[in-house]
Amino acid sequence: MVKLKSIMSRIALILCGGMGTRFASVSTDPKILAKFRGKLFIDWLTDYIIDHAFDKIVYSLGYKSDQVISHIEKINKKISIDYLVEEVPLGTGGAIKAYFERYGRGELYVFNGDTFFSKKLPKEFFSTELSNTFSVICKNFSVNERYGDFSINNGKLQIKRGTKSKPIYNSNVYCGVARLPISTNFSDLPSKFSTEDLFLNQDQEFKIFKYNGVLMDFGVPEAYYKLKNLYEI
Repeated sequence: MVKLKSIMSRIALILCGGMGTRFASVSTDPKILAKFRGKLFIDWLTDYIIDHAFDKIVYSLGYKSDQVISHIEKINKKISIDYLVEEVPLGTGGAIKAYFERYGRGELYVFNGDTFFSKKLPKEFFSTELSNTFSVICKNFSVNERYGDFSINNGKLQIKRGTKSKPIYNSNVYCGVARLPISTNFSDLPSKFSTEDLFLNQDQEFKIFKYNGVLMDFGVPEAYYKLKNLYEI
């Protein structure tokens, strides 16, 4: 008898429930609905995830969730889609915890809803051998004046944040994409917390994968206008 090998579903959780306070001068709509390449950024991001052979996308929503859902329902979906709507803000880490509480334990890929990539993610990031490893995608920045710098010391993840007054040089900046194993630990965390809080709460092995394409987080207006100027068609 031939023994069939089970295939694990590849599920993406998109974190796009924030109010985008810093983005208000561009739009008061959720950032993921910002105009991009003649459509909306959510269209680009959905296609980007589909291109990575995912089986399902769950959109974690909060602020003006009805607008996001209304748009998704209009597009030609090529993938299974579901929504996780926060009644109260939970933070990005809290949204991940809410996902596991609703859908149960299983491997999960997490994407920030306001980050553009010019290239596909490294193939090694999706290796079946890493199903029990906490993995993140990072990009090297020669000067980091805004983002968290990720490093591993004695198997433990450490995060420092660069600022204009104290920039970090040769920095590993988190790209907003993580792979969470079934054993992700949510104990000792408050009701509202960030993804960085979640990462630092883990006792298990961490692995950093390097992304070498263009990365643009458009959480602030100047970054969004730069993105549009460089990549609008």
